[in-house]
Amino acid sequence: MKENNEVIVNDSVNKSIKSNKPMGFKICLGLIIAILVIALLLTTTFFTVLSSVNQVDEAKANSIMTNVTLAVMPKSIKSVDGSNLTFYVEKNDNYNSETDQPMEIFNFYYLDENGEKQYLEDGVYINENGEDMNVALGFMVSTSTKVDSLKKTAVTISIFALIALFGLVIWLSYYFWAEHEEKKEAQGNKNKVKAKSKK
Repeated sequence: MKENNEVIVNDSVNKSIKSNKPMGFKICLGLIIAILVIALLLTTTFFTVLSSVNQVDEAKANSIMTNVTLAVMPKSIKSVDGSNLTFYVEKNDNYNSETDQPMEIFNFYYLDENGEKQYLEDGVYINENGEDMNVALGFMVSTSTKVDSLKKTAVTISIFALIALFGLVIWLSYYFWAEHEEKKEAQGNKNKVKAKSKK
């Protein structure tokens, strides 16, 4: 009879411990594993791409960097001399790294009244009054501003991610502590029942 009582007590204690496990913990654990797997895949992809870039020749490396720079650059900028012109940028397919200047890797232009491209020599626009405007420099400054903005956004996201991770660590620590205390209390209750059954 005592053995049956002990079995019943053990079963009820184990069921109590299992039922106290919150569903949120399992979901949270699944999310952590998913995030770690995604982070691992992204890291592997990054180093694979970096390794492949290092292995390509200089021409291909320059082409990749040019495409990345173009992606970050604004698509267009407005003139500041009152001419209301819009300037655009594109990749110079005829660029020769051995004979051309680095900035000649891009073509800067505006569209005339007929919609035809009017390319700017050395990225400089000269208006009717003979005043010049360095369009290439304008694009570089706009690009730098955009990169700074992206950096700030990345830093902000990183800070929030660290705060969330810190909060998660605290929550998990509390959860495991609470689970340990529950098991300890359940074990104590089981020992009390055993002691009573022996009397």
